[in-house]
Amino acid sequence: MLKEHASVDTNHGFILATTLSEASVNDTNYLDYCTVFNKHNKTPIKKVYADKGYAGKPNRDFLAGNKIADGIMRKDSTTAKLTDLEIQRNKKISKVRYIVEQYFGISHLKDNAQRARFP
Repeated sequence: MLKEHASVDTNHGFILATTLSEASVNDTNYLDYCTVFNKHNKTPIKKVYADKGYAGKPNRDFLAGNKIADGIMRKDSTTAKLTDLEIQRNKKISKVRYIVEQYFGISHLKDNAQRARFP
């Protein structure tokens, strides 16, 4: 089984970069690949929006080190509950991320996510 990690333009939903991994691999390890593979664009990346699967200090440090704004959703854990501010932040991020999720939704709807279609 494979898992797709994709970089999608939040304005128009265009796929900018994609990479595959084994389904057993944690998402956290692939944020930098999607970001670096996206460097072919003339416009520099200003902010990366990502779901909770990419949460973690290494990814936040990677973004900070490359002067890219952090749009990674925060993850709730048993040892540290999300604050009200973090919950509001996640809601704001999810309003932008729905464009990214449309790509994966169409892929699952049309082809059972076995191949990507680019309209």
